[in-house]
Amino acid sequence: MSEREFSLEKLKRGFAAAPCGVGVFAIGTRDPLFLNDAYYRMTDYTSQEYAQLIANEDRKLLFSLDLPIIEQAEQRYRDDGTLSGAQYRVVQKNGGVCWVDLTMVSIRADERDCALCFFENITAQKENFTHMKLVTDSIGSGICVMRVKDGTESLLYVNDAFFSLMGIDRKAYLQNAHAFDDVFTSQEDKKRTRDAIRESIRTGTPQELTYRFFRPGSGTVWMEQKLFSVSQDEAGTHLIASVVGMLQTKSRRSLRVRWSSAVTGWLLMK
Repeated sequence: MSEREFSLEKLKRGFAAAPCGVGVFAIGTRDPLFLNDAYYRMTDYTSQEYAQLIANEDRKLLFSLDLPIIEQAEQRYRDDGTLSGAQYRVVQKNGGVCWVDLTMVSIRADERDCALCFFENITAQKENFTHMKLVTDSIGSGICVMRVKDGTESLLYVNDAFFSLMGIDRKAYLQNAHAFDDVFTSQEDKKRTRDAIRESIRTGTPQELTYRFFRPGSGTVWMEQKLFSVSQDEAGTHLIASVVGMLQTKSRRSLRVRWSSAVTGWLLMK
């Protein structure tokens, strides 16, 4: 286990007012030693009601179809002593469903082996992507959505049309998107794209650029990209959505119509 040793009382004081759900659980028994207010608000249960669920080993708090995901996440945590990016649904007291992104770290608290858990409510993000998928699947252009937090980019969603347009394999691309970009896009064009992203975040306005892409089997083609940013509640965090089309096969007017449809669909969700 980790050498990190903490006082449980200090952990309680430190995370009591955290904006995301935070909990400390005893390894082996899974007993919650601490859960902050944000966690209870996320589940819609009071601390007393939640304690009763745990005492009765009642699993109705967990969305039944996601139990295999949770079991796999627990196994990954047992193997590695840490876990990030596990997403599953919690059934709230009122019957609603809340999407959670779980991160777990091994610590010692008051001389006990524990898991320090962070529960981020990603329900709005999931709902946005569900609607975005309906919009993007109907317009036929390549769509990418990524999260930018404190300057760090993480890819969240890519539609099927993107891979058809680019002539690349989905699975291989998602395993290492940055490596693909290094191979198929010039450093100059990558810099121009990053500059456009920063400008969209800074000004809140859509950006448009053209760039060269080496398409496997086709050679170098010119692409047109339009992107825009949507600020999130979390400080320093934005979602960046981009619409990509091939200039050789799509007229600028056609791409603008598709771009307008995507932007309209996205903004209607906000």
